[in-house]
Amino acid sequence: QAAPTKRTMQELDQLLQYIAHNPTPSQTLTRNGMTLFGAADASFAGEPAAKSRAGGAVWLANKDGSANAPLHCSSTLIGVVVGSAAEAEYAALHLLGTTVVWLRVILEALGFPQPTNPGTALFSDSDCARGIANRTNKLRRTKAMDVRFHWTRDQVERPSLDPERRHR
Repeated sequence: QAAPTKRTMQELDQLLQYIAHNPTPSQTLTRNGMTLFGAADASFAGEPAAKSRAGGAVWLANKDGSANAPLHCSSTLIGVVVGSAAEAEYAALHLLGTTVVWLRVILEALGFPQPTNPGTALFSDSDCARGIANRTNKLRRTKAMDVRFHWTRDQVERPSLDPERRHR
C-alpha cells in the first residue's frame, strides 16, 4: 500500500513474524467424518464501477462438527453488476456452490461420498438469498437476476447443496 495504516503495519508485522517462526507449515487431515461445508458472503457495490465482491470458504469437518481442514478460500469480483445486496449474496452462493459441486465429485472419487439429503451445507447470512435458493421466497424481481445464479436452485433440488443460516 502507498499509505498503510498503523494497524495494517502491525498485522503485516505479525504475519511476517509468523512466517519467520514457521518456515515449513503443514496441515494434516484426519480421516474422521470428512463432511464438506461452505460459507458464502458478499459485499454490495463496494468496488469501483458499482461492482460487488463475493467470497467464501469450503472446509471438511469431523464427525463432531469441528473444522478439520480448509480446502478452498475465495474472494472475487462478481462478473456482472448486481441490483441489490440480496442478489450479491445469491451470486456468492452460486460462485461457492460451483466449487462445492466439483469438490463433492473429487471427494467421492477418493472414497468419501458426501450426504445427498440434505446436500452439502452452505452457510449464508442472507435470509433472502437462502430463500431464493430454497424457493421459499417468491420474489417478483428474481426475473431480473442473472440467469446463471439460478443454477444454485437446481443444485438444491438435486440435492447436492443445502443453503443454511450462518454457522455460529
